[in-house]
Amino acid sequence: MKDILSIIDKVDASGLVEFKMTADGVDLVLKKAGAASIIAADAAPKVTATPKAPAATPPPTASVPTAEATDDSITEVSSPVLGTFYRAPEPGAEPYTTVGAHVEAGQVLGIVEVMKLFNEVKSPVAGEIIDIVADDSEMVEYGQPLLHIRCA
Repeated sequence: MKDILSIIDKVDASGLVEFKMTADGVDLVLKKAGAASIIAADAAPKVTATPKAPAATPPPTASVPTAEATDDSITEVSSPVLGTFYRAPEPGAEPYTTVGAHVEAGQVLGIVEVMKLFNEVKSPVAGEIIDIVADDSEMVEYGQPLLHIRCA
């Protein structure tokens, strides 16, 4: 339990919003910014540790629907992990894709770096890139929208 409390203190002092870790059969998930509780889960009983200060209830995150969001032909590509989004394979290189470009299903659209590991973001559909939401070198969260594709 001391190790978990130490990790909670370190995550609390850092700029991280969410932290996930698995060690010795224990999955630890820590969330800040209005998370109601911090949960450490095991295959056996669940342990719940509450943050030091009571967390405020976050404001609703629902956004105003746009024409793109309500159009069934638009596919949103989200970040597969928390990390830094890059539009190009290396600094100064041409980006993987641009607005208006046609992409094929499975084509690499960008990468997300987390702890020096690079995770490819691939297109789930063939179509045209209509919007690139995330900026190059932007810190992104798991599930955060990166691009929008109009299906071919």
